[in-house]
Amino acid sequence: MPTIEPVPMQDIAPDVRATLEKAVADGRMASPTFLQIVAYNGALLRMHASAYQREQPSLLSARLRELIRVRSAQIAGCDECQAARYDETVTDKTAACLIAGTQDELDEREALVMRFVTKMHLDHHSIDGAFYRALARFYSIAEIVEIGQLTATLLGAHRWIHTLDLLGKDATLSYSRAEVDTKRQGCASTAT
Repeated sequence: MPTIEPVPMQDIAPDVRATLEKAVADGRMASPTFLQIVAYNGALLRMHASAYQREQPSLLSARLRELIRVRSAQIAGCDECQAARYDETVTDKTAACLIAGTQDELDEREALVMRFVTKMHLDHHSIDGAFYRALARFYSIAEIVEIGQLTATLLGAHRWIHTLDLLGKDATLSYSRAEVDTKRQGCASTAT
């Protein structure tokens, strides 16, 4: 059981539940567990669930987005995300090359983006003007912005998912319908 007990599927809005179930059935999501946790906030769940629709508006290819997602999951140690594949061109062999640091399965453009993802996770201070100029040899500024935003989003998400211990045995915070879409009152200020 994850740290936060997932919202039961039957308590998720039928349209969103159908999207999640279809994404699992189609192999675009290994498990709905993470999004069942996100379901405590309905608006946030709908935003995340929309990411599992087949066609996403993007300047980047589906393959490159998937390579970024898989590499981010590898570095962050997110086993569930590493196992899922949302683009059939990214195979287990391709994923293994990302871990090994070989470029057998990548073209020069993709290899450079994988270096960017790795640097963002492990040494973001090393990304300087020269590195951005190298990216600009292959990508427009709009594409570079999307690469950066996607990497940053995944970096944070994978770290958070890891803290949830999705395969853990004991829930720290148990499910209660009363906790869904609920806001608690803040503490009174003690400042004078």
